[in-house]
Amino acid sequence: LKLTQTELALAEAELKALRAQINPHFMLNSLSVIHHLVRTQPETARNLLLDLSDLFQHTLRAGDFVPLSRELEHVRAYLALEQARLTKRLNVMWAILAEDKLDTPVPTLILQPIVENAIQHGIAPKPAGGRVSILVKQTGDDLHIQVVDNGVGFDVSALRGNNDAHPNRPSIGVQNIDLRLRLLYGEAYHLQIASTPGAGTTVELRIPVTSEIALETSKELVKA
Repeated sequence: LKLTQTELALAEAELKALRAQINPHFMLNSLSVIHHLVRTQPETARNLLLDLSDLFQHTLRAGDFVPLSRELEHVRAYLALEQARLTKRLNVMWAILAEDKLDTPVPTLILQPIVENAIQHGIAPKPAGGRVSILVKQTGDDLHIQVVDNGVGFDVSALRGNNDAHPNRPSIGVQNIDLRLRLLYGEAYHLQIASTPGAGTTVELRIPVTSEIALETSKELVKA
């Protein structure tokens, strides 16, 4: 129990650090794109500014859990900025097959770091760019979320060693998600990562919709 409490405290500390972290390169790139569009496409520039504002507000102000719909809005805002930056080099596909579960509480920042990892480490290094696909469906009593990219991929054996220097290894944010899922829902809910160098990466996670955490958090979100 003491070990679990220590791990949970560590995960919460890492989450706070993740919230406070504003990638300066991402921010500068986004502002540069917006600045370029101000005169030529002012409405597009305005919408991107709103997306940037939404992104930072969600990152800094959200509680420990948010409705799935809010987490998806956060990802859409992030993707809008990245698509403006990468233009035709980034294609995005959505498949939301669990629309009746959009009120389900999910841990804050459970999806955006995975999508960011797919773009930064999978698609961006690929000269021709590529595609990121996001699938949300219900499987039994679980929400099943999958992020697939056809980027450069990496050797999954790097996950079993201590090869932090691997250029395409999942980020600290993704590793933090794995730890949070295990501590919140049990070892069965760890991240599943499959990747093939040159072909892309698939990251899958499950969230129980009928767990005590989900039910109690739903009540709190309704009150809020």
